[in-house]
Amino acid sequence: MALHLNTNAAYKDFQMLRNDRYFVDKSAMIEKVSGRVKTKNRFLCVMKPRRFGKTSALNMLGAYYGKACPTGELFEGLAVSGSRSYEEHLNQYNLISLTLNELPDRGTLMRII
Repeated sequence: MALHLNTNAAYKDFQMLRNDRYFVDKSAMIEKVSGRVKTKNRFLCVMKPRRFGKTSALNMLGAYYGKACPTGELFEGLAVSGSRSYEEHLNQYNLISLTLNELPDRGTLMRII
């Protein structure tokens, strides 16, 4: 298990996705998520079947909201760049990345502090 604060992993992954030949702009969802920031309904649960873009969507959100590096150039020309709250939330938040893909070996004691 890996736990990181403000890494540029989401930025790098979204940058590769953005540069892909078959990129589909789904950044309009950022405006919907931004409407929930600092409200009681700020927590999200992303549930979709396998291979439906959960990781891609989370990398996009991480690149947009995270403080790790400036990402304005990645979002230029996308749907979210026309949003009223675009600059208000861009790169303004600490991002915690928790990866469960890499679990420790059997018999290894794992402790989270």
